[in-house]
Amino acid sequence: MPCFSVLPTDIHFARHALILDTNILVAAFLPSDTRHCDARTLLQELDFEFLVPFCVVVEMWGFLCGSRKRRDYALSCLSWLSSPGNAVLFPESDELFRRSRRLTDKLQVDLVDALLAWIATEVTKRCRIKPAMRIATYDKKDFLACVRQPELTFRLFDPETLEDQY
Repeated sequence: MPCFSVLPTDIHFARHALILDTNILVAAFLPSDTRHCDARTLLQELDFEFLVPFCVVVEMWGFLCGSRKRRDYALSCLSWLSSPGNAVLFPESDELFRRSRRLTDKLQVDLVDALLAWIATEVTKRCRIKPAMRIATYDKKDFLACVRQPELTFRLFDPETLEDQY
């Protein structure tokens, strides 16, 4: 049986980094989005470091390239993500995927949102970050369901007010 090993790696980021939800990237790279200017300001002009899980990149690609048929916008986003200093790409583990899958069944929430909640929780715990990691999102509904779960520890960041919500 073939064996493929994924080597563990250290990921370095600022303690005040924001985990980005897909809707932030879509708004920033889709000019017709009503939040386009706010999202561009967040990504380009404010002093934040961004963690972008792979699941967010895949979901962004599916939305911009697939649903909206704007491969050019999706490629611009990939170029931004690939430029040093813009974002830190973050892998998901099998274990986080399994936990997220159970959470989607339990709460009927989106899988990517569940993954982001678990990633924020694990980073908060393993790196002993206080207060907890923040997820930047325009759509808080699923996260509000997740934040009530005692095993999850994260905060929400409102990109419109630039303030923490929970």
